[in-house]
Amino acid sequence: IKPSVLIFVDDGSEPILPESLLFEAGYSVHVEYGIGHLPDSNEHPLPDLIIWQLTQLSPDKLRELSRFKRERPLSEIGLLVLLKRGDTGAAMRAIAAGADDCFIRPLNQRVLLMRLAFLAGSPQESANEAGHLADAGYFFYDIERGRQRFNRRISDMFGVADEAVIADPRCLWDAVHADDFERVSSALQAAPQQACEQTVKFRLSKTNDHGRDVHLEANIVNLPDDGLIFGFIRDICEARRQDE
Repeated sequence: IKPSVLIFVDDGSEPILPESLLFEAGYSVHVEYGIGHLPDSNEHPLPDLIIWQLTQLSPDKLRELSRFKRERPLSEIGLLVLLKRGDTGAAMRAIAAGADDCFIRPLNQRVLLMRLAFLAGSPQESANEAGHLADAGYFFYDIERGRQRFNRRISDMFGVADEAVIADPRCLWDAVHADDFERVSSALQAAPQQACEQTVKFRLSKTNDHGRDVHLEANIVNLPDDGLIFGFIRDICEARRQDE
């Protein structure tokens, strides 16, 4: 079953996040226009995710965000705000009022899709960029709150027990090949300092069943204003083999 996304377009204009992009990423999408408020708990069926597109953030919209996140089961629905006009301060006010995240035009569509995937809770299915992330490991760090999240594919790829990863995620990097460790470590240490997207390719110290090197690729996104680092790690052994 595809995660459902309900897009509320406040001013009746076209969605600034193309419906086609969401369809291709594995979501079912419904758009409603000219909606000045968010749904209440009596409306059924409720979606998995809501995107509220606003021209700008006003006091009444902030009150509506607060109301929405106070009601159950609405508080469990992922809620993103898209602003056509605004700045970082407006985005922070939207998040403080209850939005799970806020994006300002022009959009970084790739980061937005990854954020939706995390809120949907099933990145393997819903953040499938052209299908190549379907079997990816997913990681998420909330630096300010000290929270972290991984899917099981991470521990499978690195050959580390789930319990060990939960206890200390740094154990994953012990499995990185010695010749690649400094490059991977530098990328991770630099990530919290600036907003960035980066791709790091590296090998593991172990070999696969055929004695070949294990090659992985990490796509890392850092949002320092939110204190978040998240991304995907995927196995690129087959792609490397075909290249060779």
